[in-house]
Amino acid sequence: MATGKNTKSEEEIQQSLEAARARGQNTLPLFPAVADTRPAKPKALKKAAAPLPAVLAPKPNTKPLAQRQERLLKTAALIADERPDEDDRAYMHSIMCQVGLPRSKIEGTSFERRSGGVALLVEAGSLYDGNNFIQQPLPYGPMPRLMLAWMNTYAVRYNTPEIPVGDSASEFLRMLGKNTNGGRNSAFATFKKQVQAISACRMTLGFNVGSRAQWNVKHG
Repeated sequence: MATGKNTKSEEEIQQSLEAARARGQNTLPLFPAVADTRPAKPKALKKAAAPLPAVLAPKPNTKPLAQRQERLLKTAALIADERPDEDDRAYMHSIMCQVGLPRSKIEGTSFERRSGGVALLVEAGSLYDGNNFIQQPLPYGPMPRLMLAWMNTYAVRYNTPEIPVGDSASEFLRMLGKNTNGGRNSAFATFKKQVQAISACRMTLGFNVGSRAQWNVKHG
């Protein structure tokens, strides 16, 4: 065995071996751990994130409001400023609130709409002009809805089955709050067409009561 300054005695070797066994090692390492004295490598700098694009402010809308939009804004302002009272309340049959009349013109002579357990069937009718029966279209659009709401409200408010509609179309239009000025596209022309359609049509309201019972209410 070679001897020298770095040579350990048997006693030192035995002590090192016992210390290694205490750490769970059965043999001594061939190369003892040496502290790393090398300078640490500099960490690579992270690339700066690309700047987000500036948010452009939306361009102001300089177009004038359409007539319908202007009416909606004015109505919304009136509703917000004045609390509605009894005179402002309107009533409509609950089924007609779920399944209303068609919004646009319907080809044909019948219209059906369902929602959950309720249904509406509208069948176009005919009116006698003194000589012949004239087939009428199906009622559609806001005018017949307005007429039904006005008549329902009057019946509920005054608890009466008799609904006064005036002595003329112009008077009924004024009761509905509509302008009576003439013209091809005026409310008067629309009213005349739709009041004939709704007066000639036949409505059937269907709804379920419980799991089996079914009811049908007919008007015509």
